[in-house]
Amino acid sequence: MYSLEIKKKTMKVTIYGVEHELRFPTIEEIEAFDVITRTTEPSKLIDAMKSYLASLGLSVDVINKLDSIDFSELIAFVNNPAAKKK
Repeated sequence: MYSLEIKKKTMKVTIYGVEHELRFPTIEEIEAFDVITRTTEPSKLIDAMKSYLASLGLSVDVINKLDSIDFSELIAFVNNPAAKKK
């Protein structure tokens, strides 16, 4: 007999020396995020991306302290952490 048990997973992200635990986004959330990035007007895109990260468990205070490169890298990582695995 074969079986599979799937449990909720979290990822650890170290930001400026402090470790944060975020939950993995669901497929539905990734798809919705993709739509948002393609349809949201540029002036509101950053706020939408910040809301997305906050929904995964990262505080807005931490998000606001990220520089633009780190912000972009974090967005890419949470959507595909396997691409960054060492």
